[in-house]
Amino acid sequence: MASPPKNTSRGDRILRFRGSERLLHWCIAIPFLVCLLSAAVLVVVYNPNPQRPYRAIVSWIHRGAGIALIGLPLLAMVVNIRDTKVYLRNLKEGLLWSFDDVIWLMKMPCRCCAPRPSSLKRASSTPARSSTS
Repeated sequence: MASPPKNTSRGDRILRFRGSERLLHWCIAIPFLVCLLSAAVLVVVYNPNPQRPYRAIVSWIHRGAGIALIGLPLLAMVVNIRDTKVYLRNLKEGLLWSFDDVIWLMKMPCRCCAPRPSSLKRASSTPARSSTS
C-alpha cells in the first residue's frame, strides 16, 4: 500500500500566473506606487512651501522610482526572455477591448454605489435558527 505524498499542499495549488509574470507585475507596481506617493508628497507638502526640509530627498526618490519604472520591468523581461510570448499575449489581451468591456466599465459606478439586493440583506440579517424547536 502506497503512502500519500508528504507535502501535498504545494502540489494542490493552481497558479494563474507564472513566476515571471508575477515578477514583472511587481517590477511595475512597486516603482509606480513609490512614484505616486512621492509625487503626492511633493504636491501636497512641498508645493505650498518649497523651502521645507527634505524636499531634495523626496525629489530624488521620485526620480529614482521613475527610472526604476522603466528599468526594472525591462530587466525582468531580459532575465525571463523565454516568456516573451506570454508577455506579448498578456499585452495584446489587455489592449483589445470588446463592446462588453466598455459596457462593464460604464456600469461600474452603479455597481459600487447601488444598495445590496434584498436577498443578500435578508440572508445576512437573519439570525441562525436553532434546531431545538
